[in-house]
Amino acid sequence: MCSELYLIKDKCFEDGDEFSVFKTTLSCSILRKKYSAPELLRVLNNPSAFLSRVSPVLKDSSTTFAGLIRLDGHDFFLKKYNNKGFCHSLRYLFRIPRPLKAFRNSCLFNSCEIPVPEAAAVLCRWKAGLLQDGYLISEFYGDSIPTLDFHKILHNDSTSFIRNEFAATVGSYLARLHENGIAHGDLKMSNIFVRKKDGGSFSYGLWDLDSARIQKRPISEKSRIRELSRVISSFMEIGSRLGVKSNLDECITLFSQPYSDKSGTALPRNALIKRIENFF
Repeated sequence: MCSELYLIKDKCFEDGDEFSVFKTTLSCSILRKKYSAPELLRVLNNPSAFLSRVSPVLKDSSTTFAGLIRLDGHDFFLKKYNNKGFCHSLRYLFRIPRPLKAFRNSCLFNSCEIPVPEAAAVLCRWKAGLLQDGYLISEFYGDSIPTLDFHKILHNDSTSFIRNEFAATVGSYLARLHENGIAHGDLKMSNIFVRKKDGGSFSYGLWDLDSARIQKRPISEKSRIRELSRVISSFMEIGSRLGVKSNLDECITLFSQPYSDKSGTALPRNALIKRIENFF
């Protein structure tokens, strides 16, 4: 399945039943047709005119501008990728621009049946042959629970049911990605979103896919250890912020067991311990 998923990177850039692709000598934009609406089309035509409507602004730095925007009666997350300078532009003469990569990654995660905010549209613009800027517009989940608020629930769960369910789901997601040649690249607790379902249970998904990497075969043991260790150390770090003293061995078992059950790959415990200790 790895090679089939790898080819999806080409599918994401084709005009067809699912996507509309607009290309000129100075820009390239892709619109998922299910989101086609007048305002969203106008954003792709002139995104700068809509930046003043982003509220609240969640990030505004030299590299990224991001926040929420309402278009055609729907809430979206808009992310603008700024040009980091001439050397950065030269590098992207030979690479997929980050906005297009994030759009592609959304397609890949969906194909692996991993819940992620669906990318609605993407735009990249060039000037004198060099990448100028880019925009990604994605679904926004207004009902997602803030990370710290959820972990207060998680660590105060006397039955451990929610904690075990959470770890089993995250471990299963990681195993599915890794077996299909995909690494999230920056998987920590704040990049796992949580939504409350009817009846009081929770659903989980992943976001912030900019750093995801793909290859044609299952990822290496070293990369698996790195990613799972990042998850476990982040879980323990948030617990410590809440005054919870976590047992390292128990936390490793909590996440590595469902990962192993799903992937059929048992990662060396000593390697996980060593990697986790490097985060503290």
